[in-house]
Amino acid sequence: MKSQLCVGSIFLSMFLIPIGVPRAEVTDPDDLADVAENVPGAIEHCDEEVAARDFIPIFDCGDELFETQFNAVDGVGAKFGTGQRFTRTPRFDLDAYADIVPARITGPNAQACADCHMGAALGGAGDGSGIVTVNNVQDLAQIRDVADPKNFVSRNPPHLFAPGAIQVGAEEMTLDLFAIRDDAIATACSEMRPVAARLTSKGISFGTISVSPDACPDPQIDSSAVEGVDADLVIKPFGWKGTVAPLRLFNAAAFHNELGMTPTELAGPGVDSDGDGVVDEIFVEDVSAMTVYLAAQPRPTTRIELDDLRRALIRRGRAGIQVIRDLEIPRLSVQQRQQIRRGESKFAEIGCALCHRPELQLGGATFAEPSPLPDFRFDFGLDPRVAQTVDPANPLTFDLTMDQPNNVIQVGDEIVFRLGSLQATEDGGAVVRAFADFKRHEMGPSLAESITDPEPLNPAVRIPVSVFLTEPLWGVGSTAPYLHDGRATTIEEAIIEHGGEAAASRDRFRALSTAGQDDLLAFLDNLVLFFPSTD
Repeated sequence: MKSQLCVGSIFLSMFLIPIGVPRAEVTDPDDLADVAENVPGAIEHCDEEVAARDFIPIFDCGDELFETQFNAVDGVGAKFGTGQRFTRTPRFDLDAYADIVPARITGPNAQACADCHMGAALGGAGDGSGIVTVNNVQDLAQIRDVADPKNFVSRNPPHLFAPGAIQVGAEEMTLDLFAIRDDAIATACSEMRPVAARLTSKGISFGTISVSPDACPDPQIDSSAVEGVDADLVIKPFGWKGTVAPLRLFNAAAFHNELGMTPTELAGPGVDSDGDGVVDEIFVEDVSAMTVYLAAQPRPTTRIELDDLRRALIRRGRAGIQVIRDLEIPRLSVQQRQQIRRGESKFAEIGCALCHRPELQLGGATFAEPSPLPDFRFDFGLDPRVAQTVDPANPLTFDLTMDQPNNVIQVGDEIVFRLGSLQATEDGGAVVRAFADFKRHEMGPSLAESITDPEPLNPAVRIPVSVFLTEPLWGVGSTAPYLHDGRATTIEEAIIEHGGEAAASRDRFRALSTAGQDDLLAFLDNLVLFFPSTD
């Protein structure tokens, strides 16, 4: 494990290496060629798998990329002129760092994705869907010639739980909001009167828009009363502030920022944007494979669901009991199950479920890369292979209710349960039990950061310092530490830190009896990720 590469101290890397001392990374092409003779690059690109368009090989190639310990021949890290390849923190005081295009707001921090996204606590396996080990440090101001800790924020890397389901939910909600807006425009223009429309999707309110018939067919739209989403009405489900819509962009940015492995689609073909002597470090097809791999990560489960599975396997006799032993499926007592159920009721009673919605229903069950919605795609136009291989008319797809390769429970050759897949509905949809509402909320001064957070594709849009996207709670029992910067070591601390729109629920929690609080915490601790090592 290389967790030291991911975190460091916010300040140490600024002072350990004197700026004036000449150092040199191995970035010269001839030197890299010499290194490659003995230690070649570690990356195995995914262009052949993506070209063949077979889901499992694409998933497996993404899995390999996630675990790969990239080296200098691959282009990991960057050239800073200080002897360093990883800065761990933003270094805009260094010209080589400040000249990187597109700009980096952190790191590079690590040699592999799996250095920071580790295995699961229950079951012991599962990079990608595993626990997060360390924070990263970002400079949201991106000020040239300055590496000022006042502009730094500490962020807990996100847990990568079934993000394909999250994106599909965001796509459907975005379409709902678009339809409401378009109907309001059509009514205002056809009847030549002002129209106010409530923005709701899947039972969640996003405020209202007002449409004036002036200048029809392109009327004036007042979005001042829109809540929890940008004026463009695109639900952006990724990032602590809800700033990224496409999972693909989220992955491409992680390659670039955290590992220093810059995708060609961000830098351009043949461009060494970070001065490390290597070009075309991550192919378009590599980002596609990583997106599919992460999108198909298994959903979290609950201790009660696992106990139900254990009971069902017992009924299958000796073979089922052996599966329980092999997978180490945990057991709950009757008293523990009763406490969790009481805690579930308390969770709803004190208002937590108003934002942490226990479940959302999807109308469809297919994840597609690229997305059918233009707002969930991005194309900087820097690599011609983007247009050739990332084709909305011919996307890479899989079914969220049956295709996830992991957490498939078998007795002998018979599949008895797909623990990692979403529950299918009779109408061809799926149920997402993420405990989220895909909406931003004001969380009060205690959680406020020092600087506003810009959106990657629209830096003019900045999210206020105390506004955060509702964090999905599925898997919360497996994911300490908590909150955007990992400040809370326990779930109870995280609840107490809530303010703003969540202050009333926090106060109701604190007003509960000790037994009531214990019940609610037992319910939350029941929301876990299970990832058997035998997968």
